[in-house]
Amino acid sequence: MAKRSKGSPLIGFQQRFATEQACIEHLAGLRWPAGYKCRKCGCDKAYQLKVEPRVFMCAHCNFQESVTAGTLLHRTKLPLVKWFWAAYMLAQDKRGVSAMHVSRELNLRYATAWTMLHKLRRALVDNGDDLLGGVVEVDETYYGGKGGPGSAGRSLANHNKALIAMAVERKPARKDQAPGIKKTGFVVGSAKVAMIASAASGSIHAFLRDSLSPGTNMLTDGWSGYFTPGQNFKHEPTVQGNPANAKRILPLVHLQFSNLKSWLNGTFHGVSPKHLPAYLQEWNYRFNRRAIITDLFQYIIKRAVRSVAITYSEVARGMTPINALHGLCG
Repeated sequence: MAKRSKGSPLIGFQQRFATEQACIEHLAGLRWPAGYKCRKCGCDKAYQLKVEPRVFMCAHCNFQESVTAGTLLHRTKLPLVKWFWAAYMLAQDKRGVSAMHVSRELNLRYATAWTMLHKLRRALVDNGDDLLGGVVEVDETYYGGKGGPGSAGRSLANHNKALIAMAVERKPARKDQAPGIKKTGFVVGSAKVAMIASAASGSIHAFLRDSLSPGTNMLTDGWSGYFTPGQNFKHEPTVQGNPANAKRILPLVHLQFSNLKSWLNGTFHGVSPKHLPAYLQEWNYRFNRRAIITDLFQYIIKRAVRSVAITYSEVARGMTPINALHGLCG
C-alpha cells in the first residue's frame, strides 16, 4: 500500500489513491484486516486475478470473492478511484457536497453522482451508544413548502412539508467562549436530528428514546407530545405563548435549526421529504464530529466496506422517518 504523503491533505490523498490497484489494496486491507481468509474453506492464501483485479481467488478451493462484494460498492462498474474521490469530496468540505459538483468534477452523469453520494451517506450512521446527556433542548420544526389552510399548527397536511425533531446539548460557556451563543452563557455540545412521521407522542418519544440518555434534563416548550408517563429523564416544559418566544426559551436548538436549513438550501438547493432523512443523517454525523473532519474520509470508506449492499431502487425509495416502531433514521 502506498505510504501516506506529508504536506497537503489533497496532494497526499491524490498520491495515495492514484490508481485502481491502490484502491483495491486499501479495500482488501479493510475487508481482511488480519489478512485474507477464504470464507468457504478458511485458507489464508489467495491470488488476485489479472483479468478482474478486484477479485481474489482462494489458493486452495478456488473460491472467488471481490473486495466490493456485499458492500455499498457491490457490483459497481465505476472505477474505484472515482468512488474514493467522491467519498473524499463528501468528507472534506464541512458544507457537504452536491451531486452536481461531483458530477462535474468526476465527469459523471448527474444521476450516477447522485446515487453514489446517497449510498455513501448510508455509511454516516452514529452508534446507538452516542446518546445526549446533561441539559438538552428539544424541539421540532418544519422543512419544505408552506402549508395551506388545512395544515396549520403541527399538521403535515401539505405533502411538501416535513417535520424535523432535534435535540441539542446545552453546555456552560467557558471563559474563552463567553458570553456564549447569543449572550446566553451557553454553547452547543452534541446534537441529534431526525425526520419524524408526526408530532404525536409516539413519533416524538421514539426520537427521544434513541437520542437521550437516562437522567437527561430535557427542556421543551409546552407541547403535549413531550409528556409521557414513566419516561426516564427529567422534563422541564415552558409554555411559550407567543410563537416569537420560542427562540428565547430554546435558543440553541433554534439556532441549529436555522443552520441546518441554510445548509440544506445552500448546498443542495432544497431537499424533498422522501430523501430528507439521508441528509439529516449526514448533518448529524458531521455536526458531532466537526472538530475531527479530517478523519471522516477513512470512516466513510471503512463503513462502506462493512455496510450491506443497497440497490438503486432502494436508494430511490428514500429512507423511513421515525414513527412509533422505528428508531433513528437509517
